[in-house]
Amino acid sequence: MRTRGKGFSLLEILVTLFLVSFVTLAVLTSGGGFSTGSALDRLADDVERSVRFAEDEAVLRNRVVRLRFLLDREPQEYAVEYGPDAGFVLPGRLVGGSGDPGAREREEAERLDRELARRFTRVDELSEGNKRVEEGARVVGVGSLTGRVFVSEGEASVHVYPDGERDAAFVALAGEGGLALVTTEAFLPDVGVDRRGLPDGGGGGGGGDGGRGLEERRLALARELFTEWVEGK
Repeated sequence: MRTRGKGFSLLEILVTLFLVSFVTLAVLTSGGGFSTGSALDRLADDVERSVRFAEDEAVLRNRVVRLRFLLDREPQEYAVEYGPDAGFVLPGRLVGGSGDPGAREREEAERLDRELARRFTRVDELSEGNKRVEEGARVVGVGSLTGRVFVSEGEASVHVYPDGERDAAFVALAGEGGLALVTTEAFLPDVGVDRRGLPDGGGGGGGGDGGRGLEERRLALARELFTEWVEGK
């Protein structure tokens, strides 16, 4: 039993600090309550970091690296993956098919995606498994200047090459407050992050029109902004 007036030992203080740091790190890495900003802000920041991480991996590994989004999963997932070797050449189809593919085109696109996926290996970085999009945010779609296609379902990727070149890509994210756009240029190091509100005050989450109707408005706005982005190139 501790006597009155006796202070804590150095060992007790160090153990306490270690436990506090361990618990805080566990909460932060699990997306818990100590994180700042909205789910959309956190997703936009992490997608931006993932693009930059993919660039570093492409140079270090001397391989094609991609940031791959699995849009149809619930929750959605994404991961940084590297290709088989330095001589690997991507097929002509990089992101999705046409804007409104038929059943046969969709089946063929899914087959190509599965074949391509087997040739890439996920970079583990700090966690096991793919990263998951937390509740309150969503990846609306991914577009590329290559093919000028905006993909909102299935899967899509942003590619980076060993020489530092990357896709000119457009990633639309949604959450409370509207959209966040993460954009990259083919030969420039900058990764842009831009926030856009929905028209008619439709940025929030919630019931009523905040369900399917909200998702449709977000998708329509994302497609419109993608068209503007392509036309501005």
